[in-house]
Amino acid sequence: MDNILITTTVSLDCAGNANQIVIHLVQGDYGTRALRLIPVLEGRLMNMEEAGVVRAKVALADRGVAGPVIDCELGDCYATMVPTKGMMTTAKEWAAELILLNEENGTVRSMPFSVIVHETVYKGQDTVEYTNSRVTSARYDEQGQLKLEQLNSNTITVEGFAYLINAIKTELADYLLTQEDRTDLRTIKSYLDQSVKTDAEPKFEGLQIGGTWNASTGKWEGGVSISSDGELSGAIFT
Repeated sequence: MDNILITTTVSLDCAGNANQIVIHLVQGDYGTRALRLIPVLEGRLMNMEEAGVVRAKVALADRGVAGPVIDCELGDCYATMVPTKGMMTTAKEWAAELILLNEENGTVRSMPFSVIVHETVYKGQDTVEYTNSRVTSARYDEQGQLKLEQLNSNTITVEGFAYLINAIKTELADYLLTQEDRTDLRTIKSYLDQSVKTDAEPKFEGLQIGGTWNASTGKWEGGVSISSDGELSGAIFT
């Protein structure tokens, strides 16, 4: 790899779906460029030795037809591939797959991606296009709309949540205090006093406490009453 002039480094998610990244190259550009592919497992770099990886290769396919298989140079946590003449002769899109192998030639991990070979210089050359659509975060905006952020930097707006929230507000409108209601309550609060205070002497004229009515005598018996002057009468009174 003494002739390498440019190294493009990209990460590959070990749990990613097909076409998780796209690498753009230009036709005929081979032998002087390297692609350093870094496997990432659960957010961490993958240690090749600990994972039992002893070799790596990139398998290419063109519209479902198997193409070249390129051996990679294995590092502590990466695999480096140098595009070959056979890969870069024609402008096309390759379905690529980094395959990590153990001592028994079994597959430890495989990560799919894409390589597009352009006929002329691509203005975005030396860039990597991330196309993984998995959701990385979710949040609500000021209008109550759900925003989903994807790994490829796209944002999806779920407008249905805004309609749902507005529907709930409408449904509860009759049971919620308005701003005007709250203002009115705060205004009259100072005029409300739940205690009872008086300097007057209460009178309970004619109040009858206890006793029973004797129909034959026409009198209350066994009770107490308060006369008009505030005096208590006896146990029997008219």
